[in-house]
Amino acid sequence: MSISRKANKALDEDRVERLVMRHLEGLAPENLGFGHDPYTGEKKLRFPMALGLYLRSFLRMRTWSGCERQLNELISASITHLDRTRGEDGAWGLPFAWKDLPSGAPMTITTAIAAGALLEINQTASEDLLTNACDWLCDGIQWAEGKAGACPWFADGWPLLATNVACRTAGTLIHAGQHIGKPRYTLRATQAARYVCSEQDRAGFWVYGKPNERALRSAEVIDNKHTGYILEGLLQILECRRGSPWGLTRAIKASIRRGVRSMNALFFPGDGMIREKLWRVSREQEQVMYARASATREWTSQQLRRGLRLVAHPVEPRLWSLGEALVVHSMAAATGLGAIDNWQDVLRRIESLATDNGHFRYRMNEGSVYVRHEAHVFAGLVELRGLIGQSGGRHVLRQE
Repeated sequence: MSISRKANKALDEDRVERLVMRHLEGLAPENLGFGHDPYTGEKKLRFPMALGLYLRSFLRMRTWSGCERQLNELISASITHLDRTRGEDGAWGLPFAWKDLPSGAPMTITTAIAAGALLEINQTASEDLLTNACDWLCDGIQWAEGKAGACPWFADGWPLLATNVACRTAGTLIHAGQHIGKPRYTLRATQAARYVCSEQDRAGFWVYGKPNERALRSAEVIDNKHTGYILEGLLQILECRRGSPWGLTRAIKASIRRGVRSMNALFFPGDGMIREKLWRVSREQEQVMYARASATREWTSQQLRRGLRLVAHPVEPRLWSLGEALVVHSMAAATGLGAIDNWQDVLRRIESLATDNGHFRYRMNEGSVYVRHEAHVFAGLVELRGLIGQSGGRHVLRQE
């Protein structure tokens, strides 16, 4: 590596590590995962999703941070809080009522993220938590079966089929199948992985989910964070199956490559632009959207294929989208299957959102601090720091 490349690598490493360590300084075991959310106003609550994201990050920091004692305390606190916030069925949900779901209703994505973090702990204290959660993901939540595979419901009693939920569930269950040794976990994970690959648009992206009588109104949306969830899940699956014969390996690699290329084109087109969401619409739907849009709002659209277009909404990305983008960049670059080409734009945006006391603001024009969003960005920064610290750092050299 040349002297200039070494200097740039060291500078990137310092930038990322400084953000990570400043945020870590403000984390206390008793307050971990506890804070505000856009949906809860002034009320502070403890969020299992944030606990799962923090837990995984703490575990991965132990290889380079030099603060093992603090990390061990935070890891222990994460497990304790996850134990206290789980439901009777072993799953986790939101600590507030959302849409038609009551507070604490088990949700598939939250459970998959929390269980996925527990899988990285090699200690018996978390075994019951982990097994109960994976049993619920495999057998407790309803699954929609189809020719192409199977997809778990969004939540208990809510039959929305969200591709990102299927993929993160597959990533957790494929790992659990190896760790715990239950073949049915692997079977469900394989079915979900097949479903995710079949749902990918020929242009490389995934829409959020399939409409049904209780689907979200944004079922045809393609958004930044949930695209990241899908790619992260596929990369987790690939990592777990590395070196093992498996019929889906080639399809998943191809899906990741196309997905990362699409993510670059749609959400990180360059010149500092970072998009939050797009819609796949017909020409008629596009005209209705324009008619309803504010005169001051700028919309852009592009032809997808005959009869369909992609419409980009100029909404500033939320903090968790930035964090998830760094996770995808780091994992994909480490495997050689792609990278977020303009990842430096993402890092600069995160730096601009950092506060003097180590927190991260929700958006540029909104100073609120939300714990789930901060946990996502912390996870992304930890993954990026790990990538930069790898030999050569060739995937993350500065682009200026």
